Amino acid sequence: MRCRGWRSQRGATRLELSLVVIIASLVLTAVLWRVEGLLAAVENARVQQEVGGLRAAVSLRALGDIVEGRRDRLAQLPGSNPVPLLEQPLVGYVGEMDVAPKSARPTSWYYLRRSGTLVYRVRYHETPGGPLEGRLQLAYRIDPVCEDGNGNGRCDPDESVVSARLVEVGGDAEKVF
Repeated sequence: MRCRGWRSQRGATRLELSLVVIIASLVLTAVLWRVEGLLAAVENARVQQEVGGLRAAVSLRALGDIVEGRRDRLAQLPGSNPVPLLEQPLVGYVGEMDVAPKSARPTSWYYLRRSGTLVYRVRYHETPGGPLEGRLQLAYRIDPVCEDGNGNGRCDPDESVVSARLVEVGGDAEKVF
């Protein structure tokens, strides 16, 4: 039995298929762009967490040296590698080096002996609007905290080291080395 007024169903036209493909492509592009932004934010959060752990380890070591009266050991802490102070090495830590490796992978950490600097290679540095946009590397070092008797804001040779702290070096490690 036939119903009147109904056309027979046909497949989609090329125009309709083209519109569906274009719309799906736009939606997929927006989703991928958003996912990359989220991955950049996750990388930033992970690095900040690891740096926080390093700062805590440096502070605990400095306080321990102060409590034990080991000022000689405390004076050796600035410029040293902070990674051995951790119970477990950083994820992606490749070790101590004399010069920056040319083939270091993104998300890797390495310590440069000459400058006393711990460097992190950023993966999502090209993500527009990302927290690490344009930063190829992040660099940190242990700096001394001195008695600053003359008020110049620096540790002079005649001032004793009273503590140590982990500080970020420059805006980008490329500029430091």
